[in-house]
Amino acid sequence: MTDNTFWTDVNDQLPEPGQMVLVYRPNAGETQDPIVRTAFYGLHGRSGVHGFNCYVQPSHWAYIPTPPGAGGSK
Repeated sequence: MTDNTFWTDVNDQLPEPGQMVLVYRPNAGETQDPIVRTAFYGLHGRSGVHGFNCYVQPSHWAYIPTPPGAGGSK
């Protein structure tokens, strides 16, 4: 089961400029790119017309979770 509360629709809210996040790109399979990847939003590196530094436009984004053993839960 997928927790849809993890993902934020890009039409509802965008991340802070320069922040690295996970992006979900449902059409990425058409270009042989991964459907989920990390990307920066705005001001950091090159940004596409949609504001993220990836070729295929994301439909959703999410904060990168804290890795296990890095201060998060076990």
